[in-house]
Amino acid sequence: MASMPPPCPQCPPPAPMLWKDTTDTRPDAPGLWKWYCTACDRHWDPAPARVPGRRT
Repeated sequence: MASMPPPCPQCPPPAPMLWKDTTDTRPDAPGLWKWYCTACDRHWDPAPARVPGRRT
């Protein structure tokens, strides 16, 4: 079962869920995605534990 994306930390409750923005990913760098909020138009780097191949 896939985990739910986190809610936006900037928006007031009930905050929308963040989208996984893969605009900057490429075959040799699949971990370049960021979280994106469509409501406030902000980006956040993912937590290191959520990025495949990146160690905490």
